[in-house]
Amino acid sequence: MQRNILAIVSFVIAFSGPGWAQDLSDDFRGPLDEERAVPLEEPASLEGRTVRSPVYVLRETISDPVAESRSTGLGAVGRVVPVRPFSDRVDAVSRVQSGVGALPTGDVFGGDTEFDQADGIRLGTFTILPELAIATGWTDNTSQTAGGGSGALYRISPNVSATSNWARHELSFGLRGSYIAYPGERDDNDPSITASSALRLDLNSNTTVNASADYTYSREDASSAENAGSSDDIHQIAAALGITRNAGLVAVTLRGGLDRNVYTADGSGGTSSGRDNTLLSANLRLDTNSGALLAPFAEASLLLRRYDRSCSDALCEKRDANGYQLRGGLVISSGSKVSGEIAAGWR
Repeated sequence: MQRNILAIVSFVIAFSGPGWAQDLSDDFRGPLDEERAVPLEEPASLEGRTVRSPVYVLRETISDPVAESRSTGLGAVGRVVPVRPFSDRVDAVSRVQSGVGALPTGDVFGGDTEFDQADGIRLGTFTILPELAIATGWTDNTSQTAGGGSGALYRISPNVSATSNWARHELSFGLRGSYIAYPGERDDNDPSITASSALRLDLNSNTTVNASADYTYSREDASSAENAGSSDDIHQIAAALGITRNAGLVAVTLRGGLDRNVYTADGSGGTSSGRDNTLLSANLRLDTNSGALLAPFAEASLLLRRYDRSCSDALCEKRDANGYQLRGGLVISSGSKVSGEIAAGWR
């Protein structure tokens, strides 16, 4: 009789231990999706101490096009909730292709890599993502000029972005920089910084307004033919405003832009020659809304560049320019895995 009691006690501990371990290793990625899960155990008592054993299994998800949106975390004995099998996603797509079920969301194709993406730092209604990259190396031309010497280098590249979490519209800010230093040739050090902002306004389901503003500081390469002092600074200011309207199978985008370039010499703030200029542009773009993997587009732009310093005599070269740009190609849209465009044009 006594042996039977010991056997029962050992059986209970063996099946209660893993659940208690999973409870102590609480999910560090976020709460479990309890609406789509079924509890396996009720709260149990272990050595007079009440513990909770949140061990869940997924409901039947075969052919269900809705995927988990975040990681369930790792416990002492593995994942608290098993990873959704890839066969579920394949089956969901098969049902859609056969005309059964709704179109799967992008989460179905996200894969497990989305579970481990950076969550960022929440600050009010914004998510902040900081980043820092440090690299070192060697180059055979530190000054990037004919006959330049070789030397070691290191690069520090900080980057921070902030994006709103609004249900409608989106506002984002970015600040990134780079500092390339040559310990043996400090005069060749190359700093740069870019501050950017973007705003998207969703006026309705078919109309979107996009606006952006950027500032970039960099140093001109010493090999530039127009750089007399080998230390000119370049300040670039860019602003753009556009509106996109979906009209059936075609999306029409009208966009206007301004790009301002200012050159300063030797850190004195003085203007370097007559190179300061402004480029104005107007753009019309047509995109197809077929939903295909490859969607064609066509784009046309008018360009107007004006220099601050105009010619006063016949010996001066007039550098103002009027121009145009024609471009066409294919937009590649394959979810979060592959996206971009291939184009060719004339400017």
